[in-house]
Amino acid sequence: GITAAGATALGVGLAACANLQELGVSKNPLGAGFPKMLAGLGASLVILDATETGLDDPGAAAAAASLRRWGALRSLRLGGNPDIGALGVEAVARALLGAPSVKLADLQGANDEGEWPRLKRVLQDG
Repeated sequence: GITAAGATALGVGLAACANLQELGVSKNPLGAGFPKMLAGLGASLVILDATETGLDDPGAAAAAASLRRWGALRSLRLGGNPDIGALGVEAVARALLGAPSVKLADLQGANDEGEWPRLKRVLQDG
């Protein structure tokens, strides 16, 4: 599978793929390389599937920060990453408020540490 080092290298290559619309890297142990991979993704991204990739709070925060660049994004799948805790979930939830194009954001399996009721209010209240 693609490891953290491979994800970093992939990010460099992705920078040359300005029209890439879909990236599926699920079930690869990207871990700490995920943020560097995201840096290579351009504004045309529509679908990102990083399910079960060993992500943590910094990885989720990197995805959240990237939402501003991805104006065409419709689907963000970060489920199956139990090391994403309340901080990562909240970062994504807050970023979604400024990303109206996103129709699906999957964080199922993240460890929200019992914060889901509060995060739900954040999303509802905007």
